[in-house]
Formats: sequence, structure tokens, C-alpha cells
Amino acid sequence: MTQDELRIQKNERKVDMGQGGWYVEWPTPKGLIRQEVPRYGIHDRTMAYPQVAMALLTNRISINQPGQSVALGTALDVVGSVMNHSCNPNVCLFFEGKELRVRSLRTIEPGEEIMHCYTDVQCDVLLRQRRLEEDYFFVCSCQRCCQELETHRLRTSDDNDSLEEIRKKQDELFTLMNNVVVEASASLGSVDVGSQLTAARSLADAAFQEGQWPDDLEPMPSLLKTLGRIWQAQGQPLEGIKSSLRGSGNATYRLGPRWCDDLFELIQVFTRVVVLQTDSPAFEDMTFPRSAELWDLFHGYLHELCLLAESVYGLDTCYARAIRSWHDNTLEFAEDPLPGTPEFQRRFRASHAKLLTWAGVDSGRWIVDQG
Repeated sequence: MTQDELRIQKNERKVDMGQGGWYVEWPTPKGLIRQEVPRYGIHDRTMAYPQVAMALLTNRISINQPGQSVALGTALDVVGSVMNHSCNPNVCLFFEGKELRVRSLRTIEPGEEIMHCYTDVQCDVLLRQRRLEEDYFFVCSCQRCCQELETHRLRTSDDNDSLEEIRKKQDELFTLMNNVVVEASASLGSVDVGSQLTAARSLADAAFQEGQWPDDLEPMPSLLKTLGRIWQAQGQPLEGIKSSLRGSGNATYRLGPRWCDDLFELIQVFTRVVVLQTDSPAFEDMTFPRSAELWDLFHGYLHELCLLAESVYGLDTCYARAIRSWHDNTLEFAEDPLPGTPEFQRRFRASHAKLLTWAGVDSGRWIVDQG
């Protein structure tokens, strides 16, 4: 039978099922063969059943690869889907190629439940709880959520209206940040970063009648890191690194893949600072680190990222190997002391504190203890 003859017979035998699509049955000596083609595809037929749809939606896993800020898609995994949520997770999930990997973020005690975070781990509790309730239909009451809610209650004197105002301003700040990113993607030079930062602070401070928006309250740290990258891309490295440091220095969660991403982006901004010429006006400010100190900072931050990437993702991952290669190449012509030695650690800590102070960040908020 030719393909054309097969197509003709199929059309003759086809049974229309209306909204369900169509099917064809072929009797054979060994039984009946049935070909069924849904009108709207397998996905639509499956998702038409509410129980199945909700099971798929609430057990899906984002396909995130190391160093990729945007998910490549979603996947279903039997083992991954049975792990419960915690806003202070002890593991992270990521894909290395087509393989789903689960890595510990800290020591897991015998009998301790393995848990990962279903949402953005760096978000404030007000945003995390709402997203978890909207996407997964539960209200998280983990220890971290309870602690952060208690901090909010102290800030607002346990006033629900004030708490709702903070939540509202968080949404508005995220909208502002997303709009800035979209505008910068379309036309980098059109973004007035300074004006956007002023608008963001004015918007945020309105939530606190007798004070300012706390420096460590999200999404302000995330906004500052975003504006820092845009400043750097616009050729303003000093404003870029200052904003990035204020964001990273006031971040309250420094662990796992998100902190890897933050360190990588900070170093990307810093690469424009470390190559400043010695006659740059920046060095006229005596509070600003000297050139040798900047190189110590660059090597120190990259060393910290290298250790973190290998710990979070594993030595055999493409991302960890790439960071290690970058790290080793930059040290090829570096002078002693090198990262990992006590003498370098001493110099790095002093330079790090100096840079944070110049950027207006309390040096006690971010202490880098390199291995």
C-alpha cells in the first residue's frame, strides 16, 4: 500500500469526535489498531481535567541551569516533586544538561527532611507567602517566615494597614524594576538611572510615615543590583559598583544559586573598575581603594565565587569548571600573596571593608570568609 492509498483509506475510515478530535480503527488478524488525534493536542486534553491539571501545575519543576537567570522550561520528576518547601532550604535543584541534580546547601542531619524553596528565595516574606499561596495553595509558616513577619510587626507596631502598604509598595517597586529592565533592553542610553533610583526611594519611603524604607528590605537590594548593572553598561562603572555593592551588601540571604548569580554579576560590574587608570579622578577620593587594593578585591571576589560554585553545583558541572578556569587564568600573572593564603585574606578583608565604607554600606553586614 502506498502512502497516498493509506491517506485515502484513513480519510474514509476517520470518525469525527467533534471537540474531541477524530480517530481511525484498523482491524488486523491480531486485533484492532486505533489511532486517535485530539483536536487541541495532548496537553489541552490532559489539562481539561482539573485534578490532573492542578497536580501538574503544583508539582512542576523549573528547568534552571547554573548561571542561567531565566528558566528554560518546566519538567516533571517523581523524586523532585515529593520534596517539600522551606524558605530556608537545605538543598537546591538544578539541571546539568538533561539531568536533574539535588545538592545540599549545608550539613543535613540524620532524619532531617530534605526541602527546597518553591519560589524566589531572596524575596521578602510578604511576597514569598503570597506567591506560594497563589501558585501552590498553602501558606508557609517556616521559621524564616515567622522571623521576618515578626520584624515587620515590630516595624509597623503590628498595624495591618501599614503591613498592607508595605506589600503594595513592594509590588510597585518590582513593577518599576521590570519597566527599567525592559526600557534598558530596548534603548540602553534612554534610561536615566539616577532619576529611577530617586523615584524608587520616594515610592518606598512613602510606606513608612516616620522613617525610611530599610536598606535590607526587598526588593530594594534587588533593585540596586539591577540599576548597578545598567549604570555599568552605560559606561559609569563607579556608580555601577556603588549601587551593586549597596544591593549585595544589604542582601539578607547569601546562599546557594542566587548568591552565585549575585557574586558573578558583581564581578562583571567590578571588571570595569579594576582597570581604572592610576590618573583616574576616582583616586582623588582618598576613601576609594587604591589600584593594588582593587586587584586584591577582584581576585578575592572571584575566589569566593569559585569556591561557592564548586560547593553549590559540584566540581564536575560546566559552570563550576568555567568559573575555575576564569579564576586560574586571572591568577596566572598575579603576585603573591595569592587567594587562599592567610596573608591575602588579611589584605582582602581590609580592602573589602574600605570599599564597602566608600559605597555607604556597613562593613559589618557583609564579611567574606574565604576558604
